[in-house]
Amino acid sequence: MDVIKKLEENPCTSKKSLAEHFNVPESTLRGILKNREAIIAAHRECGIQSKKRSRIQGGKFEEFEKVLVLWFKEARASNIPVHIELLREKAVHLSKSFEMGNFSASHGWVEKFKNRHDLATRVLSGKSASVNEGNVAQ
Repeated sequence: MDVIKKLEENPCTSKKSLAEHFNVPESTLRGILKNREAIIAAHRECGIQSKKRSRIQGGKFEEFEKVLVLWFKEARASNIPVHIELLREKAVHLSKSFEMGNFSASHGWVEKFKNRHDLATRVLSGKSASVNEGNVAQ
């Protein structure tokens, strides 16, 4: 995004000087400019989180991951603690709905999934950890 912003600020800037400024090869710069719209869209979608990422990568099963992220966020909003095993179980359960074959939600997949979506499985404590009993039955 910084490359795109710099070019928008000064459209007359040469590609060579821009590449030198950001200390990247010109081929990388051309790739960034070629994918400008996708980069801008991803930045809008991720907001501040996109600063942590240097690549735009979707999971192998993008729609499946969207549903799993939604479930995760709803669980956390309801103060339901989501630990790694619960996340793995839910992923395997959901994978059957998406007919994903023998999906196993390996430890590596779970860690990469959490990183892709900037999720953290933390222990909730204190007043924020109180769970509404009606939410647990769902």
